[in-house]
Amino acid sequence: MAQGGGRTAGVGGAGGRGAPPACAAVEANPDDPAAHDLLGAWYCLVQDDWATGLGHVARGGNVQLRALARAEWAPTGADVPAPANGSAPAAVSKDPLARGDAWWDAAAEQTDARLVALGRAGYWYRRVAPGTLGGLRKLHVERRLEVIIDVEHTLAARRAALQPPPSARSGAAWREGW
Repeated sequence: MAQGGGRTAGVGGAGGRGAPPACAAVEANPDDPAAHDLLGAWYCLVQDDWATGLGHVARGGNVQLRALARAEWAPTGADVPAPANGSAPAAVSKDPLARGDAWWDAAAEQTDARLVALGRAGYWYRRVAPGTLGGLRKLHVERRLEVIIDVEHTLAARRAALQPPPSARSGAAWREGW
């Protein structure tokens, strides 16, 4: 998965070919967390556009993933609105191993958004400097990456076989297909 950590391009760039119905929902109501959850998953998993997808996750209704995405965005100065409940983003270390573990732990508690969390965990585990881990910690990361690589292969196959495009499906049907 080619993931980045940049800013979102916004929904305006989402209206292209294959964009899910959630694009219209976000354009009509930019504060719709369910639509942002769906768009975040679509950008991350279908389009493999993590910079844009995480922007939607940071605005979504999944409290745990929203906090992790906001914590990643905080250092970049990205314009991510404050949570409606006024809570601050979770404190997440800048260490790639700690970030990978945080996303992995979040994946264990997810159903709909499990693949997004696992994908982001893989992004961070791959950024751990080679040779900095040894023993059990190294084995721990290697085993987790094996699981993530299996998930990535499944996602790649689903991406290749995705017919019809998401714009022709309802949001619920698209989510159930993943």
